[in-house]
Amino acid sequence: MSSRNHSARAGFTLIEMMISAFILALITVYMTSALLQQSRGYEVVDDVAEAQQAERAIGDLLERDVLATGMLVAAGAVIAGVDNATPAGGFATDVLCVTDPGAVQNPTVESNADLGIEVTLGYTGSGTDTLTLADTTLDGAPSYDNSNPANGSLDSDFYFSPGSGQAGGLIITHPDPARGAQCGLITDVAGNQVRVSWQINFNGQDLVPAGSETPINTLGARPLAVPAHIYFIRPAAAGRAPQLIRDGLLLADDVEDLQVAYFHDDVGVIPNGTCDANEWSGGDCPAPGVQGFNAYDSSAKDNCFLRAVRFNLVVRTADQDT
Repeated sequence: MSSRNHSARAGFTLIEMMISAFILALITVYMTSALLQQSRGYEVVDDVAEAQQAERAIGDLLERDVLATGMLVAAGAVIAGVDNATPAGGFATDVLCVTDPGAVQNPTVESNADLGIEVTLGYTGSGTDTLTLADTTLDGAPSYDNSNPANGSLDSDFYFSPGSGQAGGLIITHPDPARGAQCGLITDVAGNQVRVSWQINFNGQDLVPAGSETPINTLGARPLAVPAHIYFIRPAAAGRAPQLIRDGLLLADDVEDLQVAYFHDDVGVIPNGTCDANEWSGGDCPAPGVQGFNAYDSSAKDNCFLRAVRFNLVVRTADQDT
């Protein structure tokens, strides 16, 4: 008589397998979501750090240009700008012009007559002017190759090089600094003539609305022209981020706004060292209970009394935060 041993074979039921698969799917979804969130977090931190670094670099360059402005030029031409805070249509960011110290090659031979170049003909201060100048350099030493096309020889101190897309600014003022100043973008240089857009026309777009230009009062003397660096924002368009432009060249992408404020300590034409009403143009006045939100009009400001310049930049990240 023989006997046989039978052993039961264990296994998963269909229900158990479905429950296991469901739990595994939940874990997978959770882990995938966590990894995606972590990855996006790294991207956001990286984008923010990149934007902050770009802002610091831009701020350093702006600060350097502001600190260097006014060297061996007419007092009225130290600085000029356009306050576009409340435009009558058009773009709302500000425009800033600061004098170009590179145009002064040999300061040891400068005299009062060299502090600006006389404009003999053509200034109206609106739209576009073709200025006829008494000279093309501040000190007789040309700085830029303004030939069209460039020929390798340095020409006038007014910055325009169509081959490279470079176009500097121009500040116009009066021998009397109380007449203020005006900021424009150079659009052509030919001999002793400089063509200037007071509406800051860049790539076919006016950044200063027509009619909002602020010409200076030129009665009694010829106005003076001084080479300048010019900053403005090129607005965003299809497929292109907003851009900060310096002298016609791209300085940085993803800069949405530039706002500039100016403190002129000019109460009673006797500076008192404090910020009084209406002395801080384009921003809050740094004194208790005093606000200075009046619009900045460079043609009505005597830069002999300029004490401080503040600029604010709005920079966005290159990628959108998902």
